[in-house]
Parts: sequence; C-alpha cells; structure tokens
Amino acid sequence: MALTLVAVSDARAEDLRLATAKEIGQLMAQTCLATLPDFAKFDDAAKAIGLLPGPARGPAKSPFFLSGTTTFVDTIKSPGGTVCVAAVESSDSKTAVGKAFLKAASKATGGSGEAQATSFYAIARYMPNGSLVTQDFRSAPGRRDMNILSVTPPIPKSKIPDFIYR
Repeated sequence: MALTLVAVSDARAEDLRLATAKEIGQLMAQTCLATLPDFAKFDDAAKAIGLLPGPARGPAKSPFFLSGTTTFVDTIKSPGGTVCVAAVESSDSKTAVGKAFLKAASKATGGSGEAQATSFYAIARYMPNGSLVTQDFRSAPGRRDMNILSVTPPIPKSKIPDFIYR
C-alpha cells in the first residue's frame, strides 16, 4: 500500500477524501492485525506503510493517519485491556467496510470466527486466534458516517463481555 501523505493538521476539511473499503482492509491488515498478539510493534508497522502521527482524537492519544483522510488507527487502553482501533470515514457502505475488515481479519487469524450476539456492534466476531474484532457504525446529522473498527489481543471467551459491554 503506497501512500502519499498529507498531515491532517495541514489539510482543510474539504480537501480530505474518504477512504475506500479496500484501503481500510489493507490498513487493518498491515497495522492492527499484523502486530497481533500484543500490538508491541504497532508504531513500527504504521510508520512502515507511511502513516503519519497526528493529533489526539478522543481516547486515541497517538493516532496514525491514512493519507489525505481523517481515517486513523491507534492502540488504546480500555477497561478490558489494550485494543487496536481505527476510525474510518469511507466512500463505501458500512457493509463493504465490514466485509473488507472481516476478510483481512479472517486471513490474519486463520478463519472467519464465531459471531457474537450483541446489539452494540454491527459486527462482533471471536476469531480463531482468540481475538475479538468489532465494527461500530456511528451516524450524526450534519456529519459524515463513521466506522469504528477494533481488534483485541487474543482473549479467553470469558473476557468477551468486558470488551463488548464496557
């Protein structure tokens, strides 16, 4: 994935493009999923594909941004443990984004995983390696739709509620 970078703080909002589902799948494959089981080499992986550090966004204190977009990826601490998260504004549907994410996650973890019952997420799957992957979708009047994708390190099934409900 070759990227031409524009620092988010240097770009005007109207100049930023929306990421494609394919880019999002590649982004997750080359950062969060490539640095399992513990995301220890996440920063190195993000820099290796040309992502640039940007300003903090909510709980993401050291996000890396995808070229010319508001899409970012970071590791964050949650009540259940460290999670790798991407916030994505896409030109594609949430279904297309979810499919690209699940395709990358399935390839990285050895299978399609087990769907988890939840009303909180569009997707929640417990993957063969023990990671939980989720897709949240947020829409607000006057704002672009946002996909929030996350990957946990391998966890026991008993810990799934800690990540889904907290």
